[in-house]
Amino acid sequence: MSADIVVGGSDGRSVLGLVTDDWAAAEVWLATLKARNPPVSPRTLSSYRSEMGRLKWYCEKFRVVQPSHWTLQDVLAYLDFLRTRASQHISRRRLPQHDSAWTPFRKPLGPTSVSHAQKVLHALFVFWFQTGHVKQNPMAGLGGGAQRAAPTRHAVPPDLIDTVIGLMDKRDYVTLVARLTYARNRFLIQLIEGVGLRASEVVLANMGDFELMSDPRSMKTYWSLLVRHGKGGYVDRVPVPYALIEQLAAYRQAFGLPPAPQPGEATALVLSGRTRRSDNGVRPSVRGRRGALQWGEVRRRATLWDIVKKEFAECAEYLDGLGNTADAELLRRASTHWLRHTFGKTQLLAGRDVRFVQKLLRQRDIRSTMIYTELDFFDMARGLEPGTVEVPERSAS
Repeated sequence: MSADIVVGGSDGRSVLGLVTDDWAAAEVWLATLKARNPPVSPRTLSSYRSEMGRLKWYCEKFRVVQPSHWTLQDVLAYLDFLRTRASQHISRRRLPQHDSAWTPFRKPLGPTSVSHAQKVLHALFVFWFQTGHVKQNPMAGLGGGAQRAAPTRHAVPPDLIDTVIGLMDKRDYVTLVARLTYARNRFLIQLIEGVGLRASEVVLANMGDFELMSDPRSMKTYWSLLVRHGKGGYVDRVPVPYALIEQLAAYRQAFGLPPAPQPGEATALVLSGRTRRSDNGVRPSVRGRRGALQWGEVRRRATLWDIVKKEFAECAEYLDGLGNTADAELLRRASTHWLRHTFGKTQLLAGRDVRFVQKLLRQRDIRSTMIYTELDFFDMARGLEPGTVEVPERSAS
């Protein structure tokens, strides 16, 4: 679809300026979101760009007119495709985009994903309408997706995480790759649970982000992790228990690195058993790449998700064999973010004040922390008990 059909003022222009097609108009929208003050987070921007990729693929694959010419029925047809037929077009991971078998779908979309797609599409049409790229918003009566249900925060009980780690420790790792994978996976599970990191913060971190900090008042030294890619673009620093630093050392040594990370070290925190290809395109042997330290980097949240899910699934199978089907089912449902919830809940159960836990979780709104802890519910429940005049205050730690 050419620029000749771009709607707008009498000269065919819109506030966007001349754009070649809807996909160029979508790029202007994304650039606007990035330029806002404050801007949307890189993670949100990446999510929106992915939705635009799905939309473009759908239009080209099924020869559907570009979205600026859509009616409400076109919108409903697209959302129905995402709900019912996208699962028929799953693409293998690492498939090049130029491959004819490539699609933008890696797994079936659940209700939350479809609702998110509707929200993004609605925001796009609102922007296009406001800037004159379209004369009417076909989603005006549809809205931007279902409202969220009451938020919940699932967590993996710490003793169940101990079971996962214990089972990992008992396995025999015959090959070098298996031993490397074990050292990495063990560290990652304990890192997320022990510090409360988000998946994106883990995969975007470098080894050099671990730093020693000296307290000028007590003269004590603490390990910290500089979170350079926090939610909303924030940069934070979080304390790291020494036990995790010991696990980091074991993980690094397994990959042939010195036990302690060097200041400013650019090595990715999450390493892959695969290697970076050398300049001549040759991939060395496993032993060769250990000597050359040419480990590949894991920078995708989906890969970290796979790592954690794999270890949970293997432990779930073990628990099934013991007849512990409840814990097995919980592990099959659990994911990386559940480990972050475990961290938050553990801190509250240890008696730490909710505002302190808010700082540890790096949440800007204390209401988000209250969702993790459910303390607001317990305050209300206690207040309704017979003889209770007011909700008793929580004691600070």
